[in-house]
Amino acid sequence: MSAVRKRTPTDPWELDLTAADDDSAWMAEHDAELFAKYRGQWVAVFRRQVVGTGRTAVEAAEQARRVAPPGAYILHAYDDIIDLPHVTA
Repeated sequence: MSAVRKRTPTDPWELDLTAADDDSAWMAEHDAELFAKYRGQWVAVFRRQVVGTGRTAVEAAEQARRVAPPGAYILHAYDDIIDLPHVTA
């Protein structure tokens, strides 16, 4: 039986999607604590870290752009009235 080798992405778009998947998984794992800390705010996540917050997505994205390239971070609204899906910026 041969070992299955995990394929490493090389295409830049695929790398971005892999990183976004990883950040999405991290956000799901830490959902309760992120919600408690950032309730009512937008949050930008990059490489498993919160890199921006704000009352609007624009505010969170402006902070995120200081440390992450455009399109490399995820924006998510932590709101208890409506549950908005997160988006890749």
